[in-house]
Amino acid sequence: MLYRIHTQNKRKKFIEQLVSEHFAGFSIYEQIGYWKGKREKSLCIEIISDSLAAALKITMICKTICGYNKQNCVLVQAIPVKVKLIGISGRL
Repeated sequence: MLYRIHTQNKRKKFIEQLVSEHFAGFSIYEQIGYWKGKREKSLCIEIISDSLAAALKITMICKTICGYNKQNCVLVQAIPVKVKLIGISGRL
């Protein structure tokens, strides 16, 4: 499953630390988003996990971000994906 968390670009170092406590690998992108017609700097956090506990961890991370950044909500996408790692000698 590919999880994407979209949130305001506030306290990025805190968010990096928070996510890294629960997931060994993830990506964070800085982007521009619009909320209620207003432009804002935002972050997209991407996490790929097949763990059954991942959805619970994502929910906890989102609630923590909301509290820390004083946001009413964050947007979460859960997208089924097929993934594979490919190295020089082929698939890892």
